[in-house]
Amino acid sequence: MARITTEDKKVHFTKAAVESLRCPDEKRTGVYYFDDEQRNLAVRVMPSGLKTFVLSREVRNFSKSRNKN
Repeated sequence: MARITTEDKKVHFTKAAVESLRCPDEKRTGVYYFDDEQRNLAVRVMPSGLKTFVLSREVRNFSKSRNKN
């Protein structure tokens, strides 16, 4: 999985903007572009041109033990 870094860019997501996104040749694992309006929404662009939308979410107050006996 690609590591998200501070060099990743913010873009206003429109159909034309997403279609024009490219991955630099030196980024073999792909690059993330984040939407400038919708928090935690990104597009991962691979060198092959494949684009994947990613939505991240933080889960708070989650316990691994969820049994209710």
